[in-house]
Amino acid sequence: MKISDLSCEYIEHILSSSNLQEYETSYPTLFDHYFRYWADRKKPLIKLTEGEINTRTRLINNELKSVAAKFKAFGLNIDDLNIVLFVGQGSSNGHAFLDADRFVVWLPIETYDSQLLARVFITHEIIHAFHYAGSPEFYFDNAEEMRSVSRRLITEGLATYLTLKILNVDALTALWADYLPDDKADRWFNECRIRGKEIFANLLENFSTCDPDFGLFYASDPNDILKFRAGYYAGLRLIEQIADQCKIEPTGFLTLSRDKFEQLIFDRLQRYGSSD
Repeated sequence: MKISDLSCEYIEHILSSSNLQEYETSYPTLFDHYFRYWADRKKPLIKLTEGEINTRTRLINNELKSVAAKFKAFGLNIDDLNIVLFVGQGSSNGHAFLDADRFVVWLPIETYDSQLLARVFITHEIIHAFHYAGSPEFYFDNAEEMRSVSRRLITEGLATYLTLKILNVDALTALWADYLPDDKADRWFNECRIRGKEIFANLLENFSTCDPDFGLFYASDPNDILKFRAGYYAGLRLIEQIADQCKIEPTGFLTLSRDKFEQLIFDRLQRYGSSD
C-alpha cells in the first residue's frame, strides 16, 4: 500500500491558521473530488486535536495491515493501492476517486473511532477502488451520474457483499460494523426484512433515476429506514441472490459489465414486484 497522510498539513493549515485554501493545496485532486461530491466548502472541517489525530491514524494504519492480509487471502492484492488519509467534515467514511490513471481510496480519519468500524468500512472503500478499476463504467464524473440509483445500488451493494465475504462477517456487521448500538441495529435489520418488498418496489420504480432526494442510500433519519441506508441492505441481498442463482464467484462481480450487472439486478427487482 502507498499511504499518503495529510495529518501534518491539517495541523499546520487548519489547526494553526484556519487556512482551508492552503490545506487543499496538499492534494488538490482529492479536495476537488471531496468538495464536489461529498462535502460543502462553506461548512467547517471537523476539529481534532493532535492527540486525536495520532490515535485515529494509528488505528487506521493498524487495521490497514489486517485488511491487507484479508484481501490477499481472498485473492486480491492491495500492495499497489494508493490510500490517502485526511481530516474532512465527517460527511462520509470515504470512497475512491480517479487521480490521473488510477483509483485512490480516501479515508477521512474523523469518521474512524473503533477497530471494527475501521476494519469494515476501510474494506468497503477499498472494494470501490477495485470495482471501478475492474468496471470503469461504474465510476462517475458528474453529480447526476453519482446519484444514479442503479449505479449506487450495485456499487454499494457489491462493496457490502464483498466486505462480508472478505472479512467473514455476518450481514449486519458488513452493513453497520458497530456504528449503531446492538438493539438499534437489530431493529433496523428486522424492519428491512419486514418491509423488504416495499424497499425493492421503491428501487424498481426509481431504478433509472438520479433524484437527489432519493433517500435509500442516505443516513438522514434513523426513524425511517427509507431514509436510513436501506438501499445498502437491498443491494447486498440482491447480489447474494444473483451470486447463488448465476453461480458467480465473488470477485467475478468486479469485472461484470454495467449493462449486464444492471440487467441482472433489474430482473431480480421485477421478480419481487410480480411476487405475491
